[in-house]
Amino acid sequence: PTDVLVLSDTQVTLLDDAYSTLASEQPRADAFAWLPLTYCPAGPSFDAQLDAFCRRFIKRGAPALGSALERLWAPQPNDVVEGRCRGSQCCRKVLDMAKTHAAALSSKSTFANGDATTPTSEAWALYLQAHCLEWLGQLDEAMAVIDRAIAHTPTAVDFPEKKARLLKKAGRIKDAAEMMDTARKLDLADRYINNKCTKYMLRAGNVDDARATAALFTREEAGEPEQHLRDMQASWYE
Repeated sequence: PTDVLVLSDTQVTLLDDAYSTLASEQPRADAFAWLPLTYCPAGPSFDAQLDAFCRRFIKRGAPALGSALERLWAPQPNDVVEGRCRGSQCCRKVLDMAKTHAAALSSKSTFANGDATTPTSEAWALYLQAHCLEWLGQLDEAMAVIDRAIAHTPTAVDFPEKKARLLKKAGRIKDAAEMMDTARKLDLADRYINNKCTKYMLRAGNVDDARATAALFTREEAGEPEQHLRDMQASWYE
């Protein structure tokens, strides 16, 4: 993998050309947008590719964008870091990009470079901004930003879910459970968010509410909900 290889300028150019060709042939393949970030030296070329990668997933509304970028923010022990943009420096660079795009989307409904996008992109740029702030340990700032995303698109489950995670990380366990329940109510057919809410309620000591929430996704013919959870080996509940 190119993360662990020291490459010459010639090798970088050859790889760039190869991935550019593959990307033009298969424009929907995310790998060809990601892989150049793993070896590109710090500088204008890396910044341009990082910005394009962020815009690609902000437009798509992908909550996993920040988690994917953490591979650059927290390199593995064998990764080459010299001459490459890594660690908190890279995270702050993404944060600045997210801020710039959120501001542009708010004022003119396009990305900062003028590219057209979707109506919810501003909220997803704010989401990425909040994720960066969370990773940097700036939880109050992250919560203020995610509040803006919630206000922008109040029907999206991911935004109150992110705020619940931030509240939990800040030690506000009961507030986190309430916020996760808010997220759950936005999509009553989502088993994942239902289970996540149950866990938050248990952590907050709201056992009766947690039991009732877990029961929403147990089968009536299975009898008592807690017995059904045990039969299904839901060890996280037990």
